Amino acid sequence: MSVGNLAIFIPLQGCPYQCIYCDQRKISGEGEMNPRRAAEILQTQIPLWRERRKRGQIAFFGGTFTGLPMDEMRGYLEAARPYLLSGDVQGIRISTRPDSIDEEKLLLLKEYGVTHIELGVQSLDDEVLRASGRAYTASCVEQSAALIRHHGFTLGMQMMPGLPKDTAEKSLATARQIIKMGAAECRIYPTLVLRSTPLQALYAQGKYQPLSLDAAVELTARLKELFISAGVNVLKVGLHSGMVEDDIVAGPYHPAFGQLVSSRICRDRLSAFVEAHSLYDTTLAVIPGEYDVSVILGQHRSNVTFFQDKYKIFLEISKKVLTNEYYSVIL
Repeated sequence: MSVGNLAIFIPLQGCPYQCIYCDQRKISGEGEMNPRRAAEILQTQIPLWRERRKRGQIAFFGGTFTGLPMDEMRGYLEAARPYLLSGDVQGIRISTRPDSIDEEKLLLLKEYGVTHIELGVQSLDDEVLRASGRAYTASCVEQSAALIRHHGFTLGMQMMPGLPKDTAEKSLATARQIIKMGAAECRIYPTLVLRSTPLQALYAQGKYQPLSLDAAVELTARLKELFISAGVNVLKVGLHSGMVEDDIVAGPYHPAFGQLVSSRICRDRLSAFVEAHSLYDTTLAVIPGEYDVSVILGQHRSNVTFFQDKYKIFLEISKKVLTNEYYSVIL
């Protein structure tokens, strides 16, 4: 039986501000949403889940779920509740802002079977938060995270490398703080410049420069490795393909961004092995473990070219450990 999220997008609803980078309608591809429409979507989609033998979570994404009026929140949760009670879904997941969390809201979410809360943190550097129009501080995130964990929810956080005033060092520091705050899950979305956002105006004035694709891949690979080593589940890197291509003005978008990041992680791990063993001018037999062959080799065999150029090493995919003139590594 496969598992996944059945996402209901509530773009911009409950949001007290428009952040400098944001147009949720473009990101989600959705227009207005309300509890009645959500109920209709679930009524249509849940039977299809049963046919495909899926059993995951109903996810209310986009906007600020806990920023909605309590009656409206309850309406969405009422629409989802029957499928939780019937066992068609394993739980309910919501995304929200750190400054929209309190005891009353958390008790309501728990009453209706919400299991996972994702905070749109974006950064834990106060200068970056101010420059991005987030209107809260890192200390607010810390308090909300502690409250969420205290009530027994699974805590997720979302971060956006490359915001105004951000640096690689600040993004890495944010990742370490996310780990320290006890997040079990994370999503990494490098910042894109979308049409008709305040960030586009800054970009047009030369006051903001987004990360290049290569810099975003390199940084995201380092962030993902940090989370993996700490046991934090990285749910997603980069926006889904097909969502925003027509509205991207600038920034590190690639339809296979996740694969590029995984390939960079493979390259970095192999480089560490090569340098630790002082390898040069030989063949390295790579045994696929958690990574597919295409990811190990890189898009257009970019990792193969990298090791040939830098170390004069030829990468070979193998099903078993090789000896003699070959060196083997499981990846």
